Amino acid sequence: MADLSSTTDFSVQGDAPARGASHALLRECFDMFHASACSVARLSIETSNDLFEMDAAVPMEAVFEFKSRRKEWTRKFDEALRSLFEKRIGGQRRKGRRPDAEESLRTLRLLSDVDAQKQGVLGDVTRRLAAAAKEELHALDHRVGALLGDPTGLDADNPFSPAYLLDAIGMTSRSVYANPRVWRSVMERVVTDLIPAISKIYIPINRLLVERGVLPDIGAIVRARSNLYPNDDAEVLPLFDKLINEVHPSLQAWRTLDLRAAAEARYRLLPLGANPYAAALSDPADGGPAEAADPNDFPRLDAMMSRRDLHPILETLDRWQRDDPMAEHLRRCAPAGIDSAATPVNRIPWIQAALGARIANPSERNTIDVVGFVFDYIIRDISIPPRLRLMFDGLQVPILKVAARQRRPAPAGVRSDLPGQSAISGHAARLRAEGGSSPPNTRPTRHLTCAQTNARYPRASARRKSGARGCTGRNWGWPPSRAGGRSSHPA
Repeated sequence: MADLSSTTDFSVQGDAPARGASHALLRECFDMFHASACSVARLSIETSNDLFEMDAAVPMEAVFEFKSRRKEWTRKFDEALRSLFEKRIGGQRRKGRRPDAEESLRTLRLLSDVDAQKQGVLGDVTRRLAAAAKEELHALDHRVGALLGDPTGLDADNPFSPAYLLDAIGMTSRSVYANPRVWRSVMERVVTDLIPAISKIYIPINRLLVERGVLPDIGAIVRARSNLYPNDDAEVLPLFDKLINEVHPSLQAWRTLDLRAAAEARYRLLPLGANPYAAALSDPADGGPAEAADPNDFPRLDAMMSRRDLHPILETLDRWQRDDPMAEHLRRCAPAGIDSAATPVNRIPWIQAALGARIANPSERNTIDVVGFVFDYIIRDISIPPRLRLMFDGLQVPILKVAARQRRPAPAGVRSDLPGQSAISGHAARLRAEGGSSPPNTRPTRHLTCAQTNARYPRASARRKSGARGCTGRNWGWPPSRAGGRSSHPA
């Protein structure tokens, strides 16, 4: 076997490795995979004396044949694994069907109810094996694909995957045992015993490939592909609640403001001696009446669009959006290396520490944490230009306000599609009441009853009385009526 240096570069960014070196490394990985898989399969088949004790449909002759041919099964399984690996490394890809399939009328049989049930159980344990292997297999697929020289967009065809294991188990079981009730039961037992071991089989192989420099950074992709990925958007925040609260309290730097914990958790936390937001809350001048809204300023969220216990929180965030205590603190005494005019700062953990005691609902505190994680990522992302990161820095409090606000039904007559639309629509209504002009496309949508429509548009009412198509809910007088008149839909 070729001796591979630990500095060999197999990354997809560099040149393609020599075929001999990559195949030598794949054979080394296969030796590990083969030894572990055969060990589990051998133990499973040798401890299967009870496999047919409760199955009266399997005759004693078939049970005796099964027990007497178990060593042959182990030997053929070994050969099948090696054969499938050699075919794949020689360039032959798996075709998505069992390798020993026969297409002849001689093999055509109707499944009985018992056989159909066994086939269903076999399908279930196969899916469980794939699910158990998923976490480690994704990284292994990428690394093996790089060694085989597969194009990036091509579907993974990994000779160490559960599909190849199942092919080998199926080929061996069907070749050794002719009775379908026997080979299906054997497959079910062996696959079931592989489920708890499959991840442990893949971990040493991944570790070896990382040590040899094969896509060592793929771990970030694996962490991003969680098996907790929600099926519905409504499950996202409960999932974040679970993930956040499973972190040990000593490492929750986004709540404790502990710099040591922040360094261990790789959470960027500003080294401040005091929390400027907590100081602003204790300042009597900060709790005074809100200033009059500037028509050109960012609109305030209507208090009617949130729960009553969140009103003081949103009012506080409104004040801090217009007069940020952190900005004033950094202008007066910024830590070393921090330029208050050019350095973006994650304000959310400090706001969480100041307002956390006023928020009774744990889910709302977790929502604030999630917003903090988002801005922590944005501020640390060097691919975002500094100018844009500084723009995101100014959006922290507005986005936190919208995230903290809980959705509730819109006031009667107003259709609200988005929280921001509700705020802007309410702002436009106040401007019209004060005699100002309404910004374009901000008038609230109102649903008029049929009586209100006829009173407001008498021509439509007259046409309806004369026999033309009139008001039918929201679809009044439009499209043009069959009487030949032109619609009176207002411009």
